[in-house]
Amino acid sequence: MLNTPFNQAEQELLPLSLGGCAVPATAHALARITRSEVFSTFWSLAAANEAQQQALIVACNFYPEAAWWVNHRHDARIRIADAVTVLCRLRREASPAGARDTGA
Repeated sequence: MLNTPFNQAEQELLPLSLGGCAVPATAHALARITRSEVFSTFWSLAAANEAQQQALIVACNFYPEAAWWVNHRHDARIRIADAVTVLCRLRREASPAGARDTGA
């Protein structure tokens, strides 16, 4: 496997836990597919923005349970997008440049 920024970032994702899964093997496979699709979609959108890339990793790591990815497979993109947006906003607000931009 090539050592690309995407592959390196994907390695920063926490392993999925199987707690609460009725059928662990199936749930793990579906969760991995769902998380991978969400991650790769947003990674391509954030390719030139390191802050967004880091926020994406953190947002995906908010949900290390396979059951979450299975139960939210239809709205995971929205939930991760919302989390990335909030994390990036908080980072901007916490930065000295962000404080100057808002007049604080």
